[in-house]
Amino acid sequence: MLVVDLVVLGLLLDEPMNAYRLAQIVDERQLGRLVKISKPVVYKSCKRLSKGGYIDGEARRETEMPEMVVFTVNASGRRHFTQLMIHFSSRINPVHFEFNSFVWNLRHLEPAVGAEMLQALHTELDSWLNWVVVHEREDVQGHDFGVRMVVKQYRMVLTAQVQWIQEAIAEHRQQTGVAKP
Repeated sequence: MLVVDLVVLGLLLDEPMNAYRLAQIVDERQLGRLVKISKPVVYKSCKRLSKGGYIDGEARRETEMPEMVVFTVNASGRRHFTQLMIHFSSRINPVHFEFNSFVWNLRHLEPAVGAEMLQALHTELDSWLNWVVVHEREDVQGHDFGVRMVVKQYRMVLTAQVQWIQEAIAEHRQQTGVAKP
């Protein structure tokens, strides 16, 4: 949950807002495609950060709608944010791709079934790459350095993954004798 807390604190440092607006921003900016975050965990993060004393909530009524709690980052939250930034800049984990567990176990499938699944993985990776390329070209040009660099990183990683899966499919075909579909 540290990643979610870091994103939530960062958004709240941009401007005070309620959990609903935070979740909207996560959805609007499609942050779930770039960072492991979703609308429900945003609400949980707000509760956790508030309970931990990192953000302060103030009930406000802006219209005839029910009161909303608007959160702001306090001094303790700024320190926590800095600690999280240090954590994620100095303690990187090896890269883990969940689909590697599938690739590892291909030997247990019929070659033709494995070939179909490899092709499905290729389709998925290629779809993600196309989304990132379009997103990079259309959506992030006016954004700050951080946003542009994260999207660029995803484009570069996905480009390498698409190349890798193409090579994996070719090698799988060669080893198993499965013909191209």
